[in-house]
Amino acid sequence: MSDGSDRMREILFMAKRTDDGGWVTGYVTRIKHLDEEGKVERYYFNALSESGWVAECVVSAESVCQFTGYEAIRRKKVFEHNIVFCEDNQHFGHVVSKDGAFLIEWERSGDYLRQDIHFWFAERRMYVVGNIFDNPELMKGKEAEYEQ
Repeated sequence: MSDGSDRMREILFMAKRTDDGGWVTGYVTRIKHLDEEGKVERYYFNALSESGWVAECVVSAESVCQFTGYEAIRRKKVFEHNIVFCEDNQHFGHVVSKDGAFLIEWERSGDYLRQDIHFWFAERRMYVVGNIFDNPELMKGKEAEYEQ
């Protein structure tokens, strides 16, 4: 697991394609479509493949998630809006960006768990189990379907 302190954070994004609903990793390149109020609805996105080639696609603006600079178990990159599971305390959390920092909002806020992301990814067994768009039920105390 990377604790994010040994190098500058890679600037990378994850977003949901508008054509097939699949998730892609890459970079936002330009605005594709604005709604009637001038709010961005879709972006052009350069998606990276495992083999390194780039393909342009269109993604939903609301689904664009920034890479946090951290990796979970099995070197899975952690993005904003991922849902994570901490094996140590058996809690689910939602990765968010607030005031220039990445934090974890835990599903049970009454337990007074720290929110700073570095604390959790530096020393604990953390898993990415989904995201808030496709798996919102994970933040409501439902069981996760994932392999440890």
